[in-house]
Amino acid sequence: MSRRPTSSLAACVWIPLFPLRCEEARHEGLAGLPTALLAPDTTRKLWQVSSQARHTGVKPGMTVSQAIGICPTLRLIEPDPVHYDEQFATLLSALTEVGPVVEAGELGLVYVGCDGLQGIYGGVEKIIEWIMTCVRSATCGAARDTPHAARLGWGVGKFTAWVAASRARPSEAVVVPLGHERDFLASQPIAVLPLDADLHRRLRRLGIRTLGMLATLPEAAITAQFGAIGKRIWQLAAGRVVEPV
Repeated sequence: MSRRPTSSLAACVWIPLFPLRCEEARHEGLAGLPTALLAPDTTRKLWQVSSQARHTGVKPGMTVSQAIGICPTLRLIEPDPVHYDEQFATLLSALTEVGPVVEAGELGLVYVGCDGLQGIYGGVEKIIEWIMTCVRSATCGAARDTPHAARLGWGVGKFTAWVAASRARPSEAVVVPLGHERDFLASQPIAVLPLDADLHRRLRRLGIRTLGMLATLPEAAITAQFGAIGKRIWQLAAGRVVEPV
């Protein structure tokens, strides 16, 4: 049985609020209004919220009545999960034109394996340029009509690439040079860790605000406090684990 190809060098493409971006792309004028996308379940709660709606105090997880009470002009959108999946699949297909190693995360989050691509494209900047070109030219509404929404991160391992993408400005890239992963991660907030809200609160109560602060603590102490997830987040914060694409 042949093994699937992997890559330790990763580029992370991130389009925040991807489903909401898809709706903005297919409804003219929606992008400038306070809008909220309902959750794709029976709760009738808000799933994703535009920046205009956030500025009025509307937040994800609110009920419709709570949100309308805060912002009477809020535009509510029924979710269309099939459409979002189709648009995301188109984006994934476009990115395979850059290289053969492509891994989907959540909607709007894609990892592209970059091992060996420098010999084809001629350098990191050229690879990033090709990736962003594919994102912009994809038939995915969120990438095509609002290309400024895409952010890109580059580094060794998926976590470093993701954190870099989360620090990037819209339509720009953050590159973490080889060998500088720990220095880069040390200054980043713990919010980038893949944890639920309760664990984030527990870390903040302990006075841990950055990955560097977490990494300076003994691994055994974090493992004792948080169990297996504690061991994992310590290793991520310390740059001890590299998850390939």
